[in-house]
Amino acid sequence: APGGRRIRTRRGLGRALGAIRPRAYLNLGHANWRGEVAQAARAAGARVLVLVHDTIPLDHPDLCRPGTAARFGPGLARILALADVVAVVSGAARDALARHHPEAAARAVVAPIGVERPPPEAIRGAAEPPLFVTLGTIEPRKNLALLLDVWEALLAERGPDPVPRLVVAGPRGWERPEVLARLDRLAASGAVVPVGAVGERARLGLLGAARALLFPSLAEGFGLPPLEAAALGVPVLASPVGILPEIPGDWALYLNPHDRYAWKKTIIERAGDRHENAAVRQERAGRVRLPDWEAHFDRIFTLL
Repeated sequence: APGGRRIRTRRGLGRALGAIRPRAYLNLGHANWRGEVAQAARAAGARVLVLVHDTIPLDHPDLCRPGTAARFGPGLARILALADVVAVVSGAARDALARHHPEAAARAVVAPIGVERPPPEAIRGAAEPPLFVTLGTIEPRKNLALLLDVWEALLAERGPDPVPRLVVAGPRGWERPEVLARLDRLAASGAVVPVGAVGERARLGLLGAARALLFPSLAEGFGLPPLEAAALGVPVLASPVGILPEIPGDWALYLNPHDRYAWKKTIIERAGDRHENAAVRQERAGRVRLPDWEAHFDRIFTLL
């Protein structure tokens, strides 16, 4: 029976871990929160570290798939109860954790994940005609609907005059059907170009060609695409979410994720900027202090 197999699997896991006697068990993603592996690791003498990325299903259940919060809440409580060490990817993530588990947040350590610097030759000037890029899985919290509002307005106002292109890079996750239908209609106009999931090389190429990365997200624990853009010296228009406001400097322009008029005005201004050359971007990229993997793992292993 399935229950019997699960019991034998747990015993086998316990024997295996007991044989190798691990020093630590690192739970680095929002998975395996049933606790069986963590329990077996602790029984074998290992310290358990849990890295919490966000509490979005608890804070914004309307932005998640139905039923996500009901699974996420108990799982988070279970794995935190087993954790010897709690780490979070940003100060924002620690603040979010404090709303639900203040005792865990009080002992949590901020260990931002790293952002790899691209090779110098990847830094280039913006392409002509102007284009903008948004990166990420298409789902409600990424707020693609706001950008579609902006491009619909641009098409209506400019008539026959060309509008900048919006490249939507990322797989279709779950999204409201009406938003996906609008995306398809705008794609037919040529002004919005959905390209689906892209690999690392294409990702760098799209970001490098863009006048700016657009990131109007409604909720993030970290927020990687803006930091990837910053590493290329590409301007970033973003909502102040995740770790972004914690990175010092004026590398990003923060906009209200509900104010499409402010986004449209700023996008029009950026589209007319003819000074986004490689030299400007090299200098801009050099000024941004990005989190790196060495510091991340130094922090993690120091905790253990």
